[in-house]
Parts: sequence; structure tokens; C-alpha cells
Amino acid sequence: MDRKKYILKNVYDVSFLAIRILTDNGEIVSLPYEEFEKKDPICCNPALRNVVYECGKKTAGKYAVYNDNGYFYCIFCKKDQNVIWGPFVLEVHSELQERMYLGRNQVKQKSIYIPLLNADYIKKRISFIHGLLFEEYGEKQELFENNWLEEKSEGFHASLSEYILQNAEQEREHFSFQREQEFFEYLLNGKIDIGEVFQKAPGELDDFRDLYGRQGIIAESQKKSMEYTAVIFIALLTRHVITAGLNETEAYRLSDVSLQELSGAENIMDIECICRNSIWQFISMVREHRESGKGESVYIVQSKDYIAKHIFEKISLKEIADEVGVHPAYLSRLFSEQTGVGILHYILQEKIRISCNLLKYSGKPIAVIAEYVNLSPQSYFSKVFKKMMDQTPAQYRKEHPNKNFWKS
Repeated sequence: MDRKKYILKNVYDVSFLAIRILTDNGEIVSLPYEEFEKKDPICCNPALRNVVYECGKKTAGKYAVYNDNGYFYCIFCKKDQNVIWGPFVLEVHSELQERMYLGRNQVKQKSIYIPLLNADYIKKRISFIHGLLFEEYGEKQELFENNWLEEKSEGFHASLSEYILQNAEQEREHFSFQREQEFFEYLLNGKIDIGEVFQKAPGELDDFRDLYGRQGIIAESQKKSMEYTAVIFIALLTRHVITAGLNETEAYRLSDVSLQELSGAENIMDIECICRNSIWQFISMVREHRESGKGESVYIVQSKDYIAKHIFEKISLKEIADEVGVHPAYLSRLFSEQTGVGILHYILQEKIRISCNLLKYSGKPIAVIAEYVNLSPQSYFSKVFKKMMDQTPAQYRKEHPNKNFWKS
């Protein structure tokens, strides 16, 4: 195997980035593999190869970039140094899109892998391998035209100008940062009832729909625009409740569930319902935290956060004490004094609380739930559950039939 073929093969093996070496007439003389031509769009579709090769010939001595409907090729043509790199993509394409692209280019055999890369990575990788292929080990060469990124920048500025004009024509303004902060302050400090979030608060605060509807033009589709705004709102709300004292683990769990529900929303009403319930759940958790956590020291707050993060594991007093940096005996006494329950009892309470949610909102078998919360075997789990809830897990599940968390 000659040196160039060796480089082509190993580059493809490592990064799935295909390289082809061509003659001055555009004929391919070297590929990563012998059978590669049967699954390569450049080899299977002569028309594509010609247009890509001609694109490279226009910028002799520099790499040209050809965009074939989101599938990119880099081409270099200079004397005997003719190469075509690609295809690669700069954003995620579905398997169906990839199959359709390869089909359009007459690829009939099992498709090649098309890597997801970024522009900076491509430039650096190609510059390095170009030197190996053509034994150019001198000073760093500017192989790429700068206009590849400049064109993207110009496109961005054009979009920005269009956006400003569109906003001016429709007289749309963003909800101000100050009013946004006031909105979250009212919610978190109980100045407005959760049930009034979607109603006017005359003279005090714009309602949620004003905040929700004044986020600028994010997408042409109203549903997609509301969906993006909802993601932003849930992210902001998550950070505000953490600032308000809710531990990060619980906040991010609720945020993740909210975003998962949002991804399945079928219409605008679903999106609004998910946001309403997200607000309700977040604020309820903050208020519950404030009521239960009054007067708690930083050691207790840190201990509860550690327990929340490791609730599905077996947790010991020593592990928690080591994490917060105090002696186990001191932490045990402090926890009991400030919370009214022993730390090990609190851990069991939290495990049973999680178990109740799993029994209500999932169809997992009781034995599996016992393993999840690290209270297996099932007999032990049932014993602990009955002691705390005054009924068995099976009885609890029967009294709380499975229902949708958000639409209940």
C-alpha cells in the first residue's frame, strides 16, 4: 500500500472523512478502499463529481467548499494535487434525509457514514492531512478562502436587518428584563397566587401571557415560536427557583420532565398547559422548601442536596458527613435538632416519597421500584413502605391509579 492510500484509509477509519485523489482530468485514482466507489456519491454520480471538481478548479491553490443541499465537500485543485473531501454535515440530518441524499446520487449499496463536523474542525484537519498527503511541511499555509465564514457572517447580518425591520413593522417589543425579574419575584415571594398567573394583576404586574407573547419573532410558525419561548421560560424559572433555595437536583429533574413533556406537545394549548403546570410544580416546591427549611444551617441544606442526588443509591451517614465536612455524630445531632427527624429516617422518607411517585405515575413492577430506591428485596421494601404509609405498596397503587402527571 502506497503512502497516500495509507493516509486515505486511516483518515476514513478514524473520522469517517472520505478523501479521493484525482487526475487533472477529474478521474479518481485513489480511494480509501477498493469497494468504496460502490457506496460513494462522488463515484456513483458523475454529474455530482463534475460539478464538485469544477467548483475546486475555480479557486486554484485554495480549498473551495461545495454545499450540496446541506452535504458539504471540500475541493483542492492545483497541478497534480487534486483532492475531494466529504461529504460531511454541519448540522444533524436524520437517517431518512441521509438515505434520500444517497439515493438521489445513485448510491445503491450500503451507505457510507457521513460525519457531523464543524467548520473550524474541518479546516484544521484538512490543513494537517493536506501537508501529509503532498509532503508540504513548511510554514502554515492559508489553504481556505476566508469567505466561507464571512458568507455566514453576512447572512447573519442580513437576517438581523430583516428581523429589525419586521419588528418595526409589527410594532413588537420584548418584555423588558426588569419586568421579567419582577414577574419571577412576585411568583417566588408569594406576591401573586399561582392560580392567578394566567390572569391580570391590575396595577402590579403584566400577566404571564404578556411575558409569553412578547419574546420577539423567534419562528414563523406560532406553535414553534411558543415552543421556543416555553423552553426559555422553563430554563429561566429553573434558575430562579435554585436562587430561591430549591436544591439543584430537584430543580433540574423537574426542568427535564417539563422539557420532555414540551417535546411531545401537539398544539398551542398543550404548550400553555405544560407551562402552567411547570409554574405550579416549581413554585409549590419552593414554598414547601421554605416552610420546611426555616432556620436550617448550611450543613443541613448540603446534606439534603447530597441525599437528593444519591436517592437511588445506598446512602450512609458517614458518606454525607464526609461530603459536607463535619463529624458524623455532630451532623446526626444537628440534623435531628433542625429538622425534627433523624437523618437516616429522612433518607427513608425521601426514598418512600420517590416510590409513591413511581407507584402512581409509572407502570414499573413493585420489585423493580424496590431496586430503584435501593430498598430491595421487595419484602423489605413493603415492610418499610407500610410502616411509613400505613399501607402496602400494592394497596397504595390501587388507591392511586396511573394518570398523566401534567394533565391531572
